[in-house]
Order: sequence, then C-alpha cells, then structure tokens
Amino acid sequence: MQRRNRLAARIMVLDHEDRLLLFHFTPGDRKSYWATAGGELDPGEDYPTAARRELLEETGFVAPVYGPFAHRETDFLTFAGEPVHAVEQYFVARVAGGPINDDGHTDGERSYMVSHRWWGMDEWLAAGERVYPPDIVELWREAMELVPSSDTSLS
Repeated sequence: MQRRNRLAARIMVLDHEDRLLLFHFTPGDRKSYWATAGGELDPGEDYPTAARRELLEETGFVAPVYGPFAHRETDFLTFAGEPVHAVEQYFVARVAGGPINDDGHTDGERSYMVSHRWWGMDEWLAAGERVYPPDIVELWREAMELVPSSDTSLS
C-alpha cells in the first residue's frame, strides 16, 4: 500500500525547570502513549512556521522556537486509519510553564489527547510510560542544551 508523506513539526516544550510538556494520547483501538506537541504542516507551510503555529494551537504559548535539531522518519497509521510515512523535524521552545490553553485543539484532538503533564526527567525515567518517539530522553537532553535557560517569553 502506498503511504502518503506526512510532514510534521514536533516541539519539545520546556519550562524554566527543564520539565517537558507531554500529551497523553488514548486512541480507542491502540495502546495509550505520551508525545510532544506538534502536528502536520499545512499546505505551503515550512517546518519552523508549523512549529510556531502548533505551539500556539496546542498549548496557547507564544515563544521563540529553536531548531530543527532532530529529524525522524517512521511509518504509522493515523487515528483515521490512513497509512503514512511521517517526516518529522524537532524544535524546542522554553516557556514559563503552568497551565496550557487548549482552545486551539480540534474536536479530533480533544477526543484522543485526553491529558497533558509537565514531566521532570527523574519522574519520567521512573514512570515507565510509553512514548513517541522512543528516544525522547536523548532528544530532551539535547533540547535542554539548545534553548537558553533565561528564555521564558510568554504572551
């Protein structure tokens, strides 16, 4: 079966304590997992623009995004059952933390993104939760090095 290329920007959203914001996905027919903010590029959109848009839509935060600093490709089925080849670029943003604003979530996102949490590295390592991408800890460490610790712009 032919897979459509699904271009996506993923954002490692860190707060001032280097905690990582992850969303808990619970698709009805699959095991639940945690993942970063992010999503598919709109037609004609580039990766950095998509990263800024997704940061705002999924969290309500406005902040500089740095990167891309990582690239991932994988095949999977979307929640609608469409086979895709994901081509993802990873960015990082540092925000003040606290509650997110999910007003920008679509109805579909609201149905499978059931919760979110700011995770500390030690908490995450002890939790043993499923996550995408599987090498999230390595990306997290790299992201912490890339974004200035003083950059906590938020509107």
